Amino acid sequence: MQPSGFKISDREYWKDQFRLQELSGLTQVDYCKREGVKLDTFKYAKGRLSSRSKDPLPKKLLVPIKSAAMPQQPQQYLSIITFKGTKIECPVDTNPEWLGSLLAKINA
Repeated sequence: MQPSGFKISDREYWKDQFRLQELSGLTQVDYCKREGVKLDTFKYAKGRLSSRSKDPLPKKLLVPIKSAAMPQQPQQYLSIITFKGTKIECPVDTNPEWLGSLLAKINA
């Protein structure tokens, strides 16, 4: 849900919303319905922030694969420990491009 007294200019709130929507695997319409966010507001904020962004979304870093061994249920989590010892836990249906970008930044 949108925080009380929310502003389109609340960059961190909207960045979190956009990432959560990507991670959820839901369309913008379905995500906004689930979270109680107005779709028009979501799209407007996304457009405003992406036009100001200095760090565009990365190109594909990982190729998504389907595996029978990995159940695609939201309550299932994947644990990753990087060479630097950083532990990451995320849903198994996490967007692989986002995860690749995160790992690249952590290991940089």
